[in-house]
Amino acid sequence: EDSLAKVIETYQLMLAEKGAQNVMTQNRGRRHLKYAMKKFKDGFYIQMNYEANGEVITALERSMKIDETVLRFMTVKNFIREKAEISV
Repeated sequence: EDSLAKVIETYQLMLAEKGAQNVMTQNRGRRHLKYAMKKFKDGFYIQMNYEANGEVITALERSMKIDETVLRFMTVKNFIREKAEISV
């Protein structure tokens, strides 16, 4: 768990240094994997939400691909629709 905190902190600092905003991290806990990946049967699920441009996302993904402690990651673009104001 101590090494997990270090990995999370590393990516949080990386995002902050690259200019990402509103970085929020949520530890979803340890879960059993449906099938073994790299001989692991359990893994920790971490969700990181942030606002950043494409260069930051590319750098983060490149770093996670190289990192042996990261089994898998997924980047999802979140569209936030603002509520339209209706005046009567």
